Amino acid sequence: MELQTISQVSKEYSVTPRMLRYYEQAGLIKSQRKDDYAYRVYDADAINRLRQIIVLRKLRIPVKQIISILNHSDTAEIVEIFQQNISQIDEEITALSTVKAILTRFVEELNEKANINLKLLENDIFSVIDSFSFSDNKLKNSKENLSMEELNKANEAMSKLAEKSTPIVVKTYSQNLNAMRFIGKKYSSGANAWEEWTEADEHLLKSHSGINLKDFHEDGDSLIGLMCHRNGDHNHFEYWLGYFMPQNTPVPEGFAYEDFPKVNIGVCWIYGHQDEVFGLEPMVFEKLKEEGFNVSSEWWFERYHPLRSAEDKNRNFIIDICFFIK
Repeated sequence: MELQTISQVSKEYSVTPRMLRYYEQAGLIKSQRKDDYAYRVYDADAINRLRQIIVLRKLRIPVKQIISILNHSDTAEIVEIFQQNISQIDEEITALSTVKAILTRFVEELNEKANINLKLLENDIFSVIDSFSFSDNKLKNSKENLSMEELNKANEAMSKLAEKSTPIVVKTYSQNLNAMRFIGKKYSSGANAWEEWTEADEHLLKSHSGINLKDFHEDGDSLIGLMCHRNGDHNHFEYWLGYFMPQNTPVPEGFAYEDFPKVNIGVCWIYGHQDEVFGLEPMVFEKLKEEGFNVSSEWWFERYHPLRSAEDKNRNFIIDICFFIK
């Protein structure tokens, strides 16, 4: 197999360049650099490993456990990991089956008493439930009896599922930004950006301004993925990587800039896993509109705050998605 570029691999296996870099940072795959070639390339071993990762992720195996599975040859440990996931799936099946049985009983009762006006969270719902056949703390169903203990267990399991459901919006707010100069590199797509951007670019810009960017504004040390539809033209997309800096900051060689006046932005913190939190700009756009913000669709950005974008014990993190407010 010929060496494949990060763009080729991303397109063929529907894995974003960001995820490929994440898998590499986690030690799951390895890339190479060809002589006189700037981009990452992957050999047959890396591609085979990626296929294994994709299969395991589709089986809902967390990345942390995939690392243990692929980097260790202890069969007993791998079996234990799979058994843990099987047990979790069994719990989910039990919880969902119980909820299905309850809803089925609701439908049966309502069909028998078609004149009942079921209004969730209003007093009428209690009379409806009270009309069901409770006996000895059991809800009678045509197919099975569900004890209150079983219902409580189901409720607990469903609550845990809800807690683990990601991505979710954990915070929405407005933020004032002073007039700034964005300095970075411009790309035709996010895939190209994360393929070509290097840590050297990042370090150069952070030290270039001569100030602590965190002192410039509260999130100033955050790497920015700046995006726009130039002049509102949705056929003209730009993706930049760089930093917001004070006005009139000199632009180092090899970089470009955009100047922004003092502006307000609408911010959403999105919590989730690396493979869940990207591409959610349409959802955030609508969320900000619901919150009453008059958002612009011309400029928006992802913000990678050094603390919020650090992974937690579940390998989830927070990404800020921000839109300019008109």
